[in-house]
Amino acid sequence: MRLLILRGASPFLLMLVLGCGAALAADPFDIWHWRNPEPTGSRLKDVAYGAGRYVAVGENGDVLVSNDSKNWNAARAPLVSTLRGIAYGAGQFVAVGESGTVVSSEDGTTWKKETTGTLVRLNDICWSGAIFTAVGNDGTIMTSPEGSTWTLRSTGGDDIQAVDSGDGRVIAVGGYPSNGGSTTNPDPPRPLVLVSTTGVNWTSHRPPAIHSLTGVVYGNGRWVAAAEDGDS
Repeated sequence: MRLLILRGASPFLLMLVLGCGAALAADPFDIWHWRNPEPTGSRLKDVAYGAGRYVAVGENGDVLVSNDSKNWNAARAPLVSTLRGIAYGAGQFVAVGESGTVVSSEDGTTWKKETTGTLVRLNDICWSGAIFTAVGNDGTIMTSPEGSTWTLRSTGGDDIQAVDSGDGRVIAVGGYPSNGGSTTNPDPPRPLVLVSTTGVNWTSHRPPAIHSLTGVVYGNGRWVAAAEDGDS
């Protein structure tokens, strides 16, 4: 048994490498296990609830599963890229992320990779009760009835950062931050709101915000969107 401590990274990592001598075909340093912090040191990006459990996703394809929100078990999607959003619907957890990645799971533990036909980064996903809607960079919007078969609905335009459903509608938000142009005359920000009742046809709106929008949620009969620098 070899104990290897790696310092200089944040958070501090303690890893235990198990070796069995010459009987192992692979070098023992090919196999690593998280020891501290547990259950993972990766940054988590989103969490969803369904089928009586919470499932969180994040960097390196890491997945955490909990039945009580206190005790978490590590799982892993079949990829090493970052998962940025997750939703539950149609009996499936569906997560999205880098390079058009979509993965699905019935229990949050065993995952399979789905085909999307896009390499654009997907930032968020929601379930409307009838379809999944995934949104991403370059104005990308995709829909699926069950999380496996995906149809591209829109592409081209400002990045879309978040999506949610409620009140018979699906609303996605994003925009273009004010970081272009010259220092004295920068390009104005272009906050964006997209509205659909079906997930197929979308109406674009430009709200009177001064920053691009990064989050949206529906609750208590009201839609609330959040923007960069704390605006809402």
